[in-house]
Amino acid sequence: MSLVEQPETLSTAESLAPDASSQPADAVPPADMWGRLRLRTLAVIFLAALPFWSIPLAHIGSEPTTATGLYQYELPYYIANGRSAFERGNGVTYPNPYDPDAAAPAIYAHWFPWTLGLLTSVIGWEPGDTLLAIGVVVSLAFSAATYHLVSCRLADCRRRESVSWPFLFAMWGGGLLVIAGVLFPSRGLDGVAEHALQFDPGRGMWFLSWGRNALFPTEAIYHALVAVCWTAEIRGRKLASNACLLLLATTHPWSGLQLLLTVCGWRFCCWVTAELRPQGPLISDRSHPAERIPAAESEHAIGGHADGRPGCVRDSRVQLLTSGSILVLFLTYYKWWLPSFASHARLENVWRLDWSLPTLSAVLAWCLVAVPAILMIKRGWAPRAWSRSTRFFVTALVVSLGLALHDRVISPVQPLHFTRGYVWMPLFLLGLPVLLEWSGRLQRAAGPVIMVVVAVVFWMDNMAFCTVHMQRQWLQQDGFHLDSDDRALMRSLSVRATGRVVLTQSQTVNYLLPTYAPVRPWLGHHFNTPDYPDRKAVWQKCFADGRVHVDSIPADVGILVVRRFTDMSELTATWERMPDRNAAWCLWTRRRDVASGD
Repeated sequence: MSLVEQPETLSTAESLAPDASSQPADAVPPADMWGRLRLRTLAVIFLAALPFWSIPLAHIGSEPTTATGLYQYELPYYIANGRSAFERGNGVTYPNPYDPDAAAPAIYAHWFPWTLGLLTSVIGWEPGDTLLAIGVVVSLAFSAATYHLVSCRLADCRRRESVSWPFLFAMWGGGLLVIAGVLFPSRGLDGVAEHALQFDPGRGMWFLSWGRNALFPTEAIYHALVAVCWTAEIRGRKLASNACLLLLATTHPWSGLQLLLTVCGWRFCCWVTAELRPQGPLISDRSHPAERIPAAESEHAIGGHADGRPGCVRDSRVQLLTSGSILVLFLTYYKWWLPSFASHARLENVWRLDWSLPTLSAVLAWCLVAVPAILMIKRGWAPRAWSRSTRFFVTALVVSLGLALHDRVISPVQPLHFTRGYVWMPLFLLGLPVLLEWSGRLQRAAGPVIMVVVAVVFWMDNMAFCTVHMQRQWLQQDGFHLDSDDRALMRSLSVRATGRVVLTQSQTVNYLLPTYAPVRPWLGHHFNTPDYPDRKAVWQKCFADGRVHVDSIPADVGILVVRRFTDMSELTATWERMPDRNAAWCLWTRRRDVASGD
């Protein structure tokens, strides 16, 4: 096992472009990459995503009759957003699905949740099945985009190794988080699993490495767009890059901002370089244009044209203005227009959370890829000595580090949202040539056994992550399960409570309501429900001591859902029982709807 395969193995660069070693690093392959992928390449792409599918598979296998396919807390939220566009919005924009106010403004527009809403609310697909099916497709797209990105890096560095092993290391690689957690157990934790992930924020769910993003359909599609955009920028394919910028900016604020800043920073550097580069001298003032000495050996190296400095400067300026315009529109929408609505402004105050990355966790997560990256950077300290991909990944690294660690300088706004492998991957790709050299030396000096040890250390974080979360899914400690009565309740509410404010005795059902039914939940998502802590306290009073307290029920609740074994004697005076054959739940409606919006 080695990052370096046998010499007779064709490199992916060669399979994508004829005689890649003799072409400029940025030469566009004459044929479409996707049409030339071999069966072996497709198998490797499939294999790379397979370990992360083990977690949703464990969720389904734990109890197939009750598993929803929603194996993580945030997943139902995206479907609820998309359904809201059709059930409470105008078919394009949507209000906050967890705001029970009938007048909640439809001000949000994101195409990926909208797609989920179209499939579930309009077409009628099951929410969990929809996410699982889309998850398989986009995780493979993410894996393929990563494969192409690693291939692009190898081609730019004039490396002729097979892409397969570097690609698998990119998808499965991590740091020393698990090893440190096992070697230094904490007294406050029980079990090997808790110790193993103690230094990995959120039990590893903040994805400090790259490949782990294949787990969620949302993160998989975001990172597929990022990988395609990065490759397109390195290759000089501006149309594809701008398309990815626009797609990501219009569906996710965190990754959208990160990619926009990265590309704008890169294009700014290209423009400055083009402006400062002196124009090549002429053999004669009256010489034919073909006799002029070019300003550089390859104008592609700074993203321009081969027709000289003016064209290069013009192209750099146009591309910078394009990405800059998208960034301005992006910031106008998120930082000016949305906060102008009071309901969104209240949510933004809640979202200003100090979810910061501890320094120790950062060091453990990135140390294995940081050392070769630093050595690679030092080899060509003068920027002109760096290849185009090296310069780009340095830019991506600086931007991502600044965002992920911005709490060290300014007030934090969820810095962990900017990790997601966006620091790890540039470090890995920067240091990849060094890693390949080390791999070859180790294999020649110590044989394949030492390479197995290196691979296990490099993959340990994700191996442990998948194992721990498979166990948690199997024990139903994570994810959502609904029995037949819960599902019957959702179907009943879809027909009999459309558009009404609903409160149930189950906190889980409260959260899942807008994912399955066109209703307005009085209590829902932890961070998107207005005044969530106060509402939760009221909810607890409503169902305290195993009975319903009528005086505590909020005035705007129109439908009350109570478990059958609960004392409901206080409801008979002001509430009317709705006929229903559900064996676990009772539905009640106010005799006279006095709530606003009902």
